[in-house]
Amino acid sequence: MVTRDTRWPAGTPCWVDVSVDDVPKAVAFYEALFGWDIQVGGPEVGGYAIAHQDGKIVAGIGPKMGPAEMPSAWTTYLATEDADATAAKIKGAGGQLLAEPMDVMEEGRMAIAMDT
Repeated sequence: MVTRDTRWPAGTPCWVDVSVDDVPKAVAFYEALFGWDIQVGGPEVGGYAIAHQDGKIVAGIGPKMGPAEMPSAWTTYLATEDADATAAKIKGAGGQLLAEPMDVMEEGRMAIAMDT
């Protein structure tokens, strides 16, 4: 993942994470595969882990939030100036929100959407 020290322009892929059944197993896999330094968060972030490469944050690893039969999956996030307005546009264009806009600690707001 490319990193930057300034805000990503709206519409630009700005974050990726993977949802998995077994976070410790995924941490070991991606540390070995990419040489990432991965720090697993505490209960306040649901065990979400942050991967670093050369001291920069590059990706996240978290537990799956859906049914057990749901496959592990990578999610790509797009930058926006206003998550609520973007969510409204997605709905208006016929897209589906899987997670309504929400605060992500001090990092900002996000929503998760899917194109039908």
